[in-house]
Amino acid sequence: MKPPIGMAHRPALRAEWPVTAPGLVWMAIHGNLCLALRHPSNLGSSRALMEQFVRALGENLVENGVLTPDELAQAQRLEIEEGRR
Repeated sequence: MKPPIGMAHRPALRAEWPVTAPGLVWMAIHGNLCLALRHPSNLGSSRALMEQFVRALGENLVENGVLTPDELAQAQRLEIEEGRR
């Protein structure tokens, strides 16, 4: 992943940060990010990166039993896909 233009001097942008939280917190983070992606003004250059992150987070939530596959599909359809319109 390339850093944003003009920010290559910040090596921390490429560092991975381990973060732990209960499943409920990750579910809330996923839901809030899905809502943010639905906003009609959220069309900036970081949108694709965030869509990728939200999809990976959603898959992780399903793998760990926090969401069902149907709940994830509904969230992706309603919040992410409709936000592109």
